[in-house]
Amino acid sequence: MITDKALEAMDAKKVTRVVLLDLSKAFVSIDYATLLAKLQALGVSRASLGWFKSYLPERLQCVRIGAETSSLQGISHGVPQGSILGLAFFTIYLNNIPSIPDVCSLESYGDDSKLYLSFPVAEASNMIQQINKALKKSQAGDVTTAFS
Repeated sequence: MITDKALEAMDAKKVTRVVLLDLSKAFVSIDYATLLAKLQALGVSRASLGWFKSYLPERLQCVRIGAETSSLQGISHGVPQGSILGLAFFTIYLNNIPSIPDVCSLESYGDDSKLYLSFPVAEASNMIQQINKALKKSQAGDVTTAFS
């Protein structure tokens, strides 16, 4: 789809800017306060929120390489990968990404997303600023990439 849009833009003497967003690290960078706020906004009960609040930050992890194992460390961000709750939390955390871009289009598949916008070359400076604004709004997924 994005290729078709870019080719149509070329026919109209426009350029297309594309920003590739790799959200694969989103699982480990999820901020608990933001996730809990989103759960509350979705109508999760106070009791369930309390359970999630105690479940998320009280997890521990260690690293094992060969026969050596590190000491247990608390986890301050992220959700358990490979679990049903982890996938649900990831989806809820990123559920507002499609509503973020005002001036550009978004395509997403799994943890890969593309922001794109076609415009005349003369408007390049203004359009780059607009895309950067959209990227700053998207910080829910810890996406802070900007380009020039």
